[in-house]
Amino acid sequence: MIHAAYIIHLERAPERAENVQMLVDTIPMSTAVHPAVDGSALTGGEVAAVYQSDSHQPHYPFPLTSGEIGCFLSHRSLWARIVADGLDAALIIEDDASIDHDPFASALALAREHIDSLGYIKLPIKNRHTPIHRIEALDGIQLFEQQVIALGCHCQMVSRAAAETLLAATKPFDRPVDVFQQLRHLTGQRIYTIYPNGISEISASLGGSNIRRASKPGFLAREFKRFAYRRTVRRLSAKTFP
Repeated sequence: MIHAAYIIHLERAPERAENVQMLVDTIPMSTAVHPAVDGSALTGGEVAAVYQSDSHQPHYPFPLTSGEIGCFLSHRSLWARIVADGLDAALIIEDDASIDHDPFASALALAREHIDSLGYIKLPIKNRHTPIHRIEALDGIQLFEQQVIALGCHCQMVSRAAAETLLAATKPFDRPVDVFQQLRHLTGQRIYTIYPNGISEISASLGGSNIRRASKPGFLAREFKRFAYRRTVRRLSAKTFP
């Protein structure tokens, strides 16, 4: 099996360089730094070529920020790299992730054992949903499937077949990459979870998130729209599962 690891790193965020090096030193695989797409540097034409609001259902109620567009394109560029490099699978980790070595090593071993058959395995920083299909456990770490796919893309393992599937399904895209992944009826890709996994997020100590939305008036209205959207996704997930 040909596996590699890639750290998505935005070059204009030098405050994260030390953490990137720690990740390189910690991940027990061949690891390279992959340049993130800087959404703020994209032209209007470049954005229009990939991002088209309301191109899929259910309707996503928020326009994407430049950071969210850049984040999506960063993951798409890595899916394309997996295919182009002829890898069987790759670990993709963002530069604001932190690793607790021992649980991560067990989680990674579990992911590498199953990635060929499962395709896409997330190692989320939180477990927000109840497992409905448990596959295996190793050293107290569980591999399972959830009805609603976990949000967040801090760390995941992606096979070449899954990368090809997601590349085809996300042209164009109209919502953040982790939100898009929840739409199994569009992507055709089942996504699995390993938790606990030794992954945490430390963006607050690295200068904050590169894609966070600025606080604006209308907070309550946005929260209601977010709640309504997530409720719709839960209902849709129940209908499309398995």
